[in-house]
Order: sequence, then C-alpha cells, then structure tokens
Amino acid sequence: MDFKQLSIAAAVARYLSFSEAAERLCYSTSVISKQILSLEKEIGVRLFNRNARSRVSLTLEGTEIISYFYRILDDYDHLLDYLKTAINHEYLNFSCPSPIRSLNEESLVVQFFHKFPEFVVRQIAADDAQALKLMEKDEIDIGMSVLLDDPTGNPIFSRCPYYDAMEFIPIEKLSLGVGISEKDPLSCKSELFFSDFKDYIFAFNQGSSEIFGGNRLDIFRQICRREGFEPNIVLLGGLPNKAVCEMIASGQFVSPVMLKVEGAITGVNYVGMRFRRFQRIHMPAKSVLFYKKMLKTEKVENFLSCFEELNRDK
Repeated sequence: MDFKQLSIAAAVARYLSFSEAAERLCYSTSVISKQILSLEKEIGVRLFNRNARSRVSLTLEGTEIISYFYRILDDYDHLLDYLKTAINHEYLNFSCPSPIRSLNEESLVVQFFHKFPEFVVRQIAADDAQALKLMEKDEIDIGMSVLLDDPTGNPIFSRCPYYDAMEFIPIEKLSLGVGISEKDPLSCKSELFFSDFKDYIFAFNQGSSEIFGGNRLDIFRQICRREGFEPNIVLLGGLPNKAVCEMIASGQFVSPVMLKVEGAITGVNYVGMRFRRFQRIHMPAKSVLFYKKMLKTEKVENFLSCFEELNRDK
C-alpha cells in the first residue's frame, strides 16, 4: 500500500461516498473504486460496504483499520510542519489532550505567543500517561488535563512517582456531555438525559479523549448501568478530530465529551454536529494545568501569567 491509497481510503471514510471523495481529490470515481479494491485485496479485509449511487458505509473491521490510516497521514502532516519550523527557537513544550471539544487551550497559546514572541510553543497532543512520561524526561514543561472530582478516576496521576512534586492549577469546572449530529432529533431536545442514548453507539477516540485514560471508561460504563443500560462502545484508534467530528455529523455514533458546567459552550465548532449537556451532572471534573515544581522556569512562569490574565478578563 502507498500514501495515495491511504489518502483515498481516508477520504472515502470521511465522506462515505466514492463520488464525493473523487471530487475532493480530483480523481475519477473509477480510479477511487479501483484503488479501494486493490487496497482491500492487498490487506485481505473489506473496508467498505457498497450501497447505491456510490454511497458506502464502513465495515466494523474498516472502522478500526481506517483509524490507523488517519494516524499515519496525520503524523506525516505533523512531520512536514515540524520540518518547516525546525529552526533555532527557545521552545515551551505544552502538552494537552486532543478531545473533539477544545479545552480552550488555543486562547492560552495565542496569548502567550503575543506577549512573549521570543518563545515558540510546541504543542504536543498527549494523553495523561504519555504526558507524564514525557514530563519525567523533562520533555514537557507544562501540561493540561482533565481531572475527575472522584479520585478513583485519576489513577494515572495519583500513582505517578513524582506526584508530590507536581503543582495543579484548576481552570474550570466540567461535566459529562455528548457530541451529536445536528440531524439527530435528540440534538434539539430541550432536556437531555443519559438514558436517551441507550440504543446509541458511543465512540471513544483512544489517545486523544480526555475521558479515555485511567479507569474513567469503567466509570462511564457504571453511569450507563445506573441509568439502566449497557453501553455499546467503539474504541477508535486515535483518529484526527476532524475525522471523528465528520463521523459524528454523519450520524455514525455519538461521542462523550467534557463540557463546562455553566454558560455558553465555547471552543471548536464543527459543521453538522453540536455539543449538548445532560440534564443531570455526571462525572464532575475540572480542567487543570500541571507542571513539576522544580521545573518552574521563567517560560513556565510567563505561561502561567498569561493564564492568570485570561482568567481576570473572563
């Protein structure tokens, strides 16, 4: 297989249409079809179910395999971006999970960039376990995460060997919500309850969801069981957020997210989907900044000063 085939397969999965993928990539529909057939024959797996008028749907195996294709293509794009900017700068290495709902980290990064242009923020998408490993090797200066108010939901942090040497700064209160297609009738329901989703597929994007790590997935299952149903959960292999949101918008699944408890839901918006809170609060949590006290360098102090300014402006 080659990058051309991966790109074509990713496009077909994104648009669920041979003809639309062909239009986006400037190929003929027959080329798209032949490339997909060739790829499926090579790997020995049927990726798509063919429907009428060039429409397709992902098979179960296809959903899992396509997630790896997305990761390969996304990593390649990141490599190209890095090579373009790999010049002598002083970097502040900032890690944060990459959930489909922004934790508002972009406002903090922009504020830091404008106030301290001598530093370049190297933003690293990492789950909690990855971030702590990088911080242990001094490869991350400061990180952002989501901590549950229930301590049992944060074992990755509490079991960290240098936990006592860490500082946690709370940002805002969060609770469990859901990303859902705008076409779904529940997206407009005035009061949304967890039990409304008993027949839905819940997708968790491994390595990027802020509620995937530790035993938080087990807590999610417990919430569903308390509401009287066993959740149908699909684990994605670390897809780019855009791809996940397009799948949500097409109605393939819903995705649990952490949303601030009150006020307007700010952050990233995607065409065709919306974020909704549940009527009752589940999984109370907070977003936090964290760093090692002994590594509170000038650039970390500058970064924290930007955070304090943003808080004052709220």
